[in-house]
Amino acid sequence: MQANSFLFSTVIASFLFFSCDKEEAVKETALPAAAKTYITTHFPNTGITSVIKDKEINKTTYDVVLQDGTSLDFTKDGDCTEVDGHNKKIPDTVVPAKILQYVQTTYPTDYIVSWEKDGAEQDVDLGSNVELKFDKDSNFLRVDD
Repeated sequence: MQANSFLFSTVIASFLFFSCDKEEAVKETALPAAAKTYITTHFPNTGITSVIKDKEINKTTYDVVLQDGTSLDFTKDGDCTEVDGHNKKIPDTVVPAKILQYVQTTYPTDYIVSWEKDGAEQDVDLGSNVELKFDKDSNFLRVDD
């Protein structure tokens, strides 16, 4: 019985050790070139406050905070997966054109405060706290509660 208990404890400890994230603050020079270009293109007058490199077993991401408080997430290749203005308008240029057009037509007095690409879906939050879901091709799916 003790052998089984030891084996179970060892398996659990190994799982916890190998599944933990490893986050570390890095210099902005550590960002992939595509991420640097994205930031200078869409946020030309806003400096970087912090960069956190998040390493998991099967992926690496970069969490960036800009001086104006905007948060951005990038893949290891520098592809942007999230822009969060924290309740302030994000630049129209960071939102896929089809989604931007939908929001401007359907919610003409509102504005986008965050955009996220998560797997096969994209999420958009509006200043009015309306949450919208789109597919990977930017087709509207539903209002999310």
